Amino acid sequence: MNFIKILGASGSKAKGMGTTSFQIFKDIIVDAGNVINSLGEKALDINHIFLTHSHADHISDLPFIIESYFEKRKTPLTIYALKETIDILDLIVKIDFLIFLLTSFLNNIKAKRN
Repeated sequence: MNFIKILGASGSKAKGMGTTSFQIFKDIIVDAGNVINSLGEKALDINHIFLTHSHADHISDLPFIIESYFEKRKTPLTIYALKETIDILDLIVKIDFLIFLLTSFLNNIKAKRN
Protein backbone atom coordinates (compact mmCIF):
# COMPACT_ATOMS: atom_id res chain seq x y z
CA MET A 1 0.00 0.00 0.00
CA ASN A 2 1.42 3.40 -0.97
CA PHE A 3 0.84 6.32 1.35
CA ILE A 4 2.50 9.28 3.01
CA LYS A 5 1.92 9.69 6.72
CA ILE A 6 3.21 12.79 8.48
CA LEU A 7 4.69 11.56 11.77
CA GLY A 8 5.88 15.03 12.71
CA ALA A 9 6.56 18.35 11.00
CA SER A 10 7.82 20.62 13.75
CA GLY A 11 11.27 21.76 14.77
CA SER A 12 10.27 21.30 18.41
CA LYS A 13 9.47 18.47 20.80
CA ALA A 14 7.15 20.70 22.83
CA LYS A 15 3.99 19.06 24.16
CA GLY A 16 1.77 18.07 21.26
CA MET A 17 4.49 18.67 18.70
CA GLY A 18 6.38 16.06 16.71
CA THR A 19 9.73 16.67 15.08
CA THR A 20 10.24 16.00 11.40
CA SER A 21 9.49 12.53 10.06
CA PHE A 22 7.41 11.10 7.22
CA GLN A 23 6.43 7.50 6.58
CA ILE A 24 6.15 6.65 2.89
CA PHE A 25 5.66 2.90 3.08
CA LYS A 26 5.22 0.51 5.99
CA ASP A 27 9.00 0.04 6.14
CA ILE A 28 10.35 3.39 4.83
CA ILE A 29 10.62 6.74 6.57
CA VAL A 30 12.17 10.04 5.61
CA ASP A 31 13.90 11.57 8.65
CA ALA A 32 13.69 10.15 12.15
CA GLY A 33 12.34 12.94 14.28
CA ASN A 34 9.09 11.55 15.68
CA VAL A 35 9.00 7.85 14.90
CA ILE A 36 8.68 6.26 18.34
CA ASN A 37 5.81 8.46 19.57
CA SER A 38 3.92 8.10 16.30
CA LEU A 39 4.48 4.43 15.50
CA GLY A 40 5.24 2.80 18.85
CA GLU A 41 6.06 -0.89 18.38
CA LYS A 42 5.37 -0.56 14.63
CA ALA A 43 8.73 1.25 14.44
CA LEU A 44 10.17 -2.28 14.33
CA ASP A 45 8.76 -2.55 10.79
CA ILE A 46 11.01 0.29 9.57
CA ASN A 47 13.83 -1.11 7.43
CA HIS A 48 14.90 2.00 5.50
CA ILE A 49 15.53 5.52 6.81
CA PHE A 50 16.38 8.38 4.47
CA LEU A 51 17.93 11.34 6.30
CA THR A 52 17.73 14.72 4.61
CA HIS A 53 20.31 16.27 6.96
CA SER A 54 21.67 15.98 10.50
CA HIS A 55 19.71 18.60 12.43
CA ALA A 56 18.48 17.23 15.76
CA ASP A 57 14.81 17.50 14.77
CA HIS A 58 15.46 15.11 11.86
CA ILE A 59 17.56 12.49 13.69
CA SER A 60 16.41 12.54 17.33
CA ASP A 61 14.66 9.13 17.30
CA LEU A 62 17.42 7.34 15.41
CA PRO A 63 19.28 6.10 18.52
CA PHE A 64 16.02 4.84 20.04
CA ILE A 65 14.98 3.03 16.86
CA ILE A 66 18.36 1.29 16.77
CA GLU A 67 18.64 0.52 20.49
CA SER A 68 15.03 -0.43 21.22
CA TYR A 69 14.56 -2.83 18.33
CA PHE A 70 18.07 -4.08 17.49
CA GLU A 71 17.65 -7.59 18.93
CA LYS A 72 14.13 -8.00 17.52
CA ARG A 73 15.08 -7.11 13.93
CA LYS A 74 14.85 -9.80 11.26
CA THR A 75 16.29 -7.60 8.49
CA PRO A 76 19.01 -4.96 8.68
CA LEU A 77 18.10 -1.33 9.19
CA THR A 78 19.53 0.67 6.30
CA ILE A 79 20.18 4.38 6.68
CA TYR A 80 20.59 6.53 3.56
CA ALA A 81 22.17 9.96 3.72
CA LEU A 82 24.80 12.19 2.20
CA LYS A 83 28.36 11.49 3.30
CA GLU A 84 28.39 14.74 5.29
CA THR A 85 25.33 13.64 7.25
CA ILE A 86 26.81 10.20 7.97
CA ASP A 87 30.07 11.86 9.09
CA ILE A 88 28.16 14.03 11.57
CA LEU A 89 26.21 11.02 12.86
CA ASP A 90 29.52 9.17 13.30
CA LEU A 91 30.89 12.13 15.27
CA ILE A 92 27.76 12.25 17.46
CA VAL A 93 28.15 8.54 18.29
CA LYS A 94 31.83 9.01 19.16
CA ILE A 95 31.11 12.02 21.38
CA ASP A 96 28.32 10.12 23.11
CA PHE A 97 30.70 7.22 23.78
CA LEU A 98 33.38 9.58 25.13
CA ILE A 99 30.83 11.15 27.47
CA PHE A 100 29.89 7.66 28.67
CA LEU A 101 33.57 6.80 29.32
CA LEU A 102 34.21 10.09 31.10
CA THR A 103 31.11 9.69 33.27
CA SER A 104 32.11 6.12 34.16
CA PHE A 105 35.64 7.26 35.02
CA LEU A 106 34.41 10.10 37.23
CA ASN A 107 31.89 7.85 38.97
CA ASN A 108 34.68 5.34 39.63
CA ILE A 109 36.86 8.05 41.20
CA LYS A 110 33.94 9.25 43.31
CA ALA A 111 33.22 5.69 44.49
CA LYS A 112 36.88 5.18 45.51
CA ARG A 113 36.83 8.39 47.58
CA ASN A 114 33.78 7.24 49.54
